[in-house]
Amino acid sequence: MEGNYSKVEWGPRAYCPQGSFAFAFRLKVRQVRRMERMEGRRQDRKKEG
Repeated sequence: MEGNYSKVEWGPRAYCPQGSFAFAFRLKVRQVRRMERMEGRRQDRKKEG
């Protein structure tokens, strides 16, 4: 743990880069899924019409 003290000064992202990357990736995936859902609804309506 002694070697990690210097990283704390940079902030939580520098201290845990994997955690911040996973958080940003999760947000992006959520947006992409929402877009896909909207596109899927449009295609379903076209099939019905």
